[in-house]
Amino acid sequence: MKRNGIRIAMGALLLAFFWGAALAETGRPAVTAGKAVPYVCENGDRVIATYYDLSDGSLAFVKVRLPDGKTITLPRALSASGSRYTDDVALVWWIKGDGAFAEVRGASGDWQPLYRNCRVAEDGRGSLDAALRPYLSKFDLPALAAAVVKDGKVVAFGAVGTRRAGADMPVTPDDRFHIGSDTKAFTALLAAMLVEEGRLKWTSTPAEVFPEMAAQMHPDFRRITLEQLLAHTSGLSPDNEDVMNLYRDAMFQEGNLDEMRSFLLRQAGRKALASKPGTVFAYSNLGYTIAGALIERAAGKTWDECVVERIFQPLGLATAGLGPQSSQGRTDAPLGHLVADGKAKAMLAGPNGDAPGLIGPAGIGHMSVLDFARWAGWNAGEGKRAPALVKPATLRKLHTPVASMPEKKDAAPGTPSKGRYALGWGEMPMEWAPEPLIYHGGSNTMNLAHIWIDPRRDFAMVTMTNIGGPKANDALFSLARELYGRFAGPGGK
Repeated sequence: MKRNGIRIAMGALLLAFFWGAALAETGRPAVTAGKAVPYVCENGDRVIATYYDLSDGSLAFVKVRLPDGKTITLPRALSASGSRYTDDVALVWWIKGDGAFAEVRGASGDWQPLYRNCRVAEDGRGSLDAALRPYLSKFDLPALAAAVVKDGKVVAFGAVGTRRAGADMPVTPDDRFHIGSDTKAFTALLAAMLVEEGRLKWTSTPAEVFPEMAAQMHPDFRRITLEQLLAHTSGLSPDNEDVMNLYRDAMFQEGNLDEMRSFLLRQAGRKALASKPGTVFAYSNLGYTIAGALIERAAGKTWDECVVERIFQPLGLATAGLGPQSSQGRTDAPLGHLVADGKAKAMLAGPNGDAPGLIGPAGIGHMSVLDFARWAGWNAGEGKRAPALVKPATLRKLHTPVASMPEKKDAAPGTPSKGRYALGWGEMPMEWAPEPLIYHGGSNTMNLAHIWIDPRRDFAMVTMTNIGGPKANDALFSLARELYGRFAGPGGK
């Protein structure tokens, strides 16, 4: 009976959590904004607990993020002392006084210690909220989130502001933010996995992967390699009117996204390239979409299924998804914003809430700042930590620049402005860092996210906001300078 009661509570908990916005609109209990509390346990392990309540006080629960990135949601249970959260099956999170500890069930069914002597972090590293808040007013941002990772562990994070400009909807560290073209690194990793499996080669060409289309391909298009597509040296044009017309034609095709992408490849393949393959860097979303089509043919599944099943799930990126970060008709995540007449205009999920799913391999990912940090830390380790999705040498190849990027001072936010490009990652020299850092930016014009990794120091940082434009871009670069100086520089915490 006890376990059945807890399972019923868990069902109510999950219903409340995922339908919180809808319940609030109908006058029913809604989930109040969670407070994220970082704890430092024995051996330096860090646990992040985010506490929630229903607005009518009928239920309380916690989302516990463990050091390995796994997140478990637990309802509060009856306890003779302290606050005890448990599903009575896998995990107990127990707060007593100013400390906490976690237990798991052993093989015999008894509770056994998992993390001992956890204390609220008081070293200035736990919360970045105070550091982030000034950026909201200075740069006119609805919301801002950031996290810092050292040696694979999140050492600082924060999320401030509102999901929707002009509304009192506080963001939390578990809220999903859009990452735009930072999705390209996931596409490059998928390609690398298939290369290691022998299903693709770095030198694979569209003609080899789609032999039935080869005869109709332009001779130059026929010899573009997978690596050139991922390095933006394929000769394909950046987004322009002709490319947009190709997208529109493909989106009107019947079938699933892989069929639309193969149609796009067929149509693009008939046209002359802007330059000879391998000679010029030109940032191309079309090129990444075509790389996605090669991945789909080799894997026998859509790119979308592959990225979820082969990267999101193994890495434990529980909040990661594709498309608009909010659900249609709900503000259950930070909405993207456009600047219209000098004011932030919220963009709801829908046809204009994100780039089309067709070009998913180029940039339609979203996830929380903590999951984005986990992805960044996994990359910064370059094979030091599980899961071993590819060999360390392969991961280093993805991070190694192969093309120089001419400086472009008017580059759109989220696109490269200088430095060199690798495969799904850029490399950028910054005056505040002793060596160039691996970097990428992503924006669907309504959101903006930056990711920085420094494998030499096993260090990473991520910054995210739910508005696009130059001011948002300036904000994230300014914040990166502050975080790097505070955490990675001499004497960094």
